[in-house]
Amino acid sequence: MEELDIDGLFWLPREPDNKVAGRLRFNAATGAELNLIGTLQGLSSSGAHDLLNPSLRDEPVRILGIAGKRTLTLDRCLYSGATIDIPGIARERYTPELILSGAHLEEDEPLEFNAIHLELSHLDQWVWKSGTDIDVTWDDSGGGISGIQINYEPPQKSVLPIEIGDLEVVYTFGFRPDPITETAIWQRCSIGVKFKESRLLEDAIKVGTSLQNLLTIGVDSPSSFQQVILAHTDLVRTLPSGKEFSAPIYMYAQFIGSNIPGQEKNIHPMRMLFTFDDIGGLDGIAKWLETSAKFRQVVDSLLSHRYLPTTYTDNRLLNTIIAAEALERIRLQKQDLKFRNALMDLVRVAGQPFRGIVKDINAWIKEILQARINHLVHRGLHNDLEGQRMYVLSESLYFLVVICLLRECGIPEATLSKIQNHQRFIWVAKQL
Repeated sequence: MEELDIDGLFWLPREPDNKVAGRLRFNAATGAELNLIGTLQGLSSSGAHDLLNPSLRDEPVRILGIAGKRTLTLDRCLYSGATIDIPGIARERYTPELILSGAHLEEDEPLEFNAIHLELSHLDQWVWKSGTDIDVTWDDSGGGISGIQINYEPPQKSVLPIEIGDLEVVYTFGFRPDPITETAIWQRCSIGVKFKESRLLEDAIKVGTSLQNLLTIGVDSPSSFQQVILAHTDLVRTLPSGKEFSAPIYMYAQFIGSNIPGQEKNIHPMRMLFTFDDIGGLDGIAKWLETSAKFRQVVDSLLSHRYLPTTYTDNRLLNTIIAAEALERIRLQKQDLKFRNALMDLVRVAGQPFRGIVKDINAWIKEILQARINHLVHRGLHNDLEGQRMYVLSESLYFLVVICLLRECGIPEATLSKIQNHQRFIWVAKQL
């Protein structure tokens, strides 16, 4: 996600005449910080005492601003301290939870939007669709390439009506001309939903997180938000032709998966568990949105270790066990169940793809049960399970839950069979 380091003027919605100069910084890993030269809430007769007393600023506030040629709304800003420099210059600091660029939303105006679109890491490779056609002409005398002709026709937007609105995959493109050394055509892909009715920001982000989780599973690598674009019903722009369109609002915030160092940039589809086409395109994504909403707690537990830079192996195993138990409880709508029976039932649901990992199901279930009781529930009373073995068991449970979730989505059998050829799947099978 883009970093911000911009100067501007900032004010409280209820005090538009009290504009204060300041600098806004944002980083996806560390979040946002607003440093002001002055004070938004003013000084009383007691002066510095009020300024330096944080108890007077316990409640988060909304701050508006104009900085870096952007119209800004900073929401849920927590007061984080102040100083008074000689000869009496007051400085305040705030920590915004989120930044909206492209709109001023008044103090009591709810954060409701009628669309969300995301640019996600690995999305372009996962969708794997280009509008570029390259024709190479070879020299008949064997002297190599004599010419290159490049034609570009932008891919068309894909739209699928679903219960909550229109699910969309949208392509944007541009041209960077350099007549001497390099000429480039760039293309980006975004995915999102145009809602039938405006939704609170939290609900819109849940849809975005579901899309992010699907990509993380499919690519088999953590996906992160590169850009979040919202639309508001009251913010419309008109082209010279008279056509109206929703003005984009760009959101900046700390999202899960944004602080993983050394993430791969380009992953070839051959290294993925499944691609956009493998799951049936937009139809498969629509089914995933329904399934992941039903099994939200399962997906959250299952992928928690994928979005962390590092995690203990026993925590990894514990999270996959929690995911498997929650999956069976939600499937059966039954709170009390025996974990052995739950595993047997999930193995049955997963079917042949999972049996490609585990040949002796009874022995595997016994080992999972022992690991759960001896090394997680009653930790410290037994010799710890060797780290690599614990890792292998967690990986096997991960694949079990993934395959069951994909079956809930009605993913084609051919796609599930393809997972068996993935290198990570093969490695786990050999270890077991």
